[in-house]
Amino acid sequence: MSLSAVTLAVIVAASAVLVIAVDRFEKRRARRHMAGRPKLSDEEFAAQHFAPEHAAIAAKIRRLLREQAGFDLSQARPTDHLVEDLRIDAIDSLALVELVTELEEEFDIKIPDQDAERLKNIEDIVAYVAARLDAKSRLATA
Repeated sequence: MSLSAVTLAVIVAASAVLVIAVDRFEKRRARRHMAGRPKLSDEEFAAQHFAPEHAAIAAKIRRLLREQAGFDLSQARPTDHLVEDLRIDAIDSLALVELVTELEEEFDIKIPDQDAERLKNIEDIVAYVAARLDAKSRLATA
């Protein structure tokens, strides 16, 4: 193996270790933010924090968010910011884009980029999706 190949291998290995360390740090940071709160299932979270007509939407959104985050969100609150508090973007830079795609597929809606940028927490997402579904329902019955 040439010196440049060895150097490249060392750089790749060091980068992988750094990515893993940052991932662990950000997940720990999010867990600390949520520490001390009661753990709630997706359904309990939805029933406790949202109106009955939005509970199913909230439970699905939290499930999708948990899958994107890749860690336990059972202590998350509706007002926790996806970026600042839950560190979703720091763990996976494409997680927010993937979340929007998942929301569009799950609820059969379109979320324009300018709207997606305004979705800062779970509460925002639930309100947005509920409004889009309501508008879609009204159009279907008109």
